Amino acid sequence: MASITRFHVSWMLTAALPEAVSGAASPALSTLPEYASAFNAAPEDGAIWIKPWGTYNLRHKYWAATLSPGYARADGSTAWIKQAPLRRAAGYMPTADIPNVAVKCERYLFPSGVGMAITATFEGELSTDAVVELHRKLCQDNVFAGSDGTARSVDQVLWYELRELERDVLGGASAAPEQSELTTVTTIAGSSSSVSTADATSLLTQLCYPGQPPGKVKVLTAKPGKFTETLRVAGSNSQASWSPQRSTTAKGKTGLTCYHHNLVLSGLQVSQLLGLVELGGDDPQNAPDRAQQLYKRAGTILGWAYGSKTVYSTSFAAANIDESGLVDKINTLRKRLSSEPPIFRRS
Repeated sequence: MASITRFHVSWMLTAALPEAVSGAASPALSTLPEYASAFNAAPEDGAIWIKPWGTYNLRHKYWAATLSPGYARADGSTAWIKQAPLRRAAGYMPTADIPNVAVKCERYLFPSGVGMAITATFEGELSTDAVVELHRKLCQDNVFAGSDGTARSVDQVLWYELRELERDVLGGASAAPEQSELTTVTTIAGSSSSVSTADATSLLTQLCYPGQPPGKVKVLTAKPGKFTETLRVAGSNSQASWSPQRSTTAKGKTGLTCYHHNLVLSGLQVSQLLGLVELGGDDPQNAPDRAQQLYKRAGTILGWAYGSKTVYSTSFAAANIDESGLVDKINTLRKRLSSEPPIFRRS
């Protein structure tokens, strides 16, 4: 079996906030005029809230697919249509006292709430059994430092820091946040040699259920495109990918590291919009106008994410939407607010 030389694991949490929907966030993003003003004024660096791509203003696949290849020149009206978030400038950065593991943190403000992702990257060489154990340790043990210096597990860090971000934009805790389930995204990005599809799928299945007996997974069909040979496995609030052939190429040439980040950005967007659908309840058409406009955007964008070229769309996004149990509610929202056709439910 091949040794693993590089892997990424990210954990994501989002919260749709009724106060943000009503315009109480700072900066306020819940109407087009407010959003356009804040987005157009946001620089790529040097401020508290910056453009979501930061200084990566050229050839970022996610933003090119979502906004356009010239995404760095996108105006607020264009970005509003896709509900692009603003990104919090670097501040608190979690650490993990584990050899060969680097950690980063991304914090976002969406028009309807907040989202956060922590990513740990291993660079070295480990057997697949050792990768499973390191992955479990990163997912479950108290190996991360919160902004208050307290050692916590990564899920505890996310819950704590997302609430801090919530207070940052609202001036206090939300009365009724619609918080997502923790989602884990893992990508094997480097290995010493190629392996069989069966062995790779077995490893990905274990990584979908850290510290647990492997549960039910869905092996997703690849979309047409550059990485059709990549294996994609979706578990319960988890997903894992590996292209055993591509990951043996030189570091920095695989594209799988960028692919992992694209999955994280897509996962945050879908999770946030699903939370917004939950906020909309059973009668979104009776909400105040500013809320209706956000619910309408959620129904449209989730339809795109389910499978189109209008945004960055992956088979994982469709699986996330299916797993949410909200397809019927999304379809109701689309019909009542936009007269859009229902999302096709996959088997």
